[in-house]
Amino acid sequence: EESSRNIEQKVLSFYEKTILLDTDYFITPMKPDNFSLMGVENLGTMLEKWKREWQVSAKALAGEIASNKVLSGDALFIGYVINDYNQYNEQPIKTHAEWMSKIEPLIRKYLSEKHCKNRLVAKSWEKELAIIKDYGQLPSESQKHNKAIFDFKKKDFPQRTIENIEKANDEFLLLFKNIEEILLNY
Repeated sequence: EESSRNIEQKVLSFYEKTILLDTDYFITPMKPDNFSLMGVENLGTMLEKWKREWQVSAKALAGEIASNKVLSGDALFIGYVINDYNQYNEQPIKTHAEWMSKIEPLIRKYLSEKHCKNRLVAKSWEKELAIIKDYGQLPSESQKHNKAIFDFKKKDFPQRTIENIEKANDEFLLLFKNIEEILLNY
């Protein structure tokens, strides 16, 4: 059983590494908790190591393959999304606000300064791409019915839930708009 777990971890690590080395840009979700903060440091450090290893091994293994046919291994970090926070009176609850205040310095140190270029560096840490609150049962209902939260029929839900569906729609539209703006301007 222990050997099987090690194999699963290695396979997962391989896929994580391949995905991050094969993408042009990436964002990271951040929950307002200590695990997300630890994850930023781990992701930034591991990605830096993977990129160094790839630069050495890709050139050695590619041989005569054209460089445009080999993964660049240089994913650029474009920003972060704060998600799943709880709120009271339209504001994050106190403990989530405290965790949220700790996100920016770690994003800057481990992702922006190591995995960005030029004018994108400051933009990637100065402000989150979006803040998406905890929508309670809506994400699990979304998965259960295999549709986006904002594609639910409003007649099937009470008024308060309809308001949350509309807020989710607004938050995701803002996220997509902000990502689009970065990709078009960078």
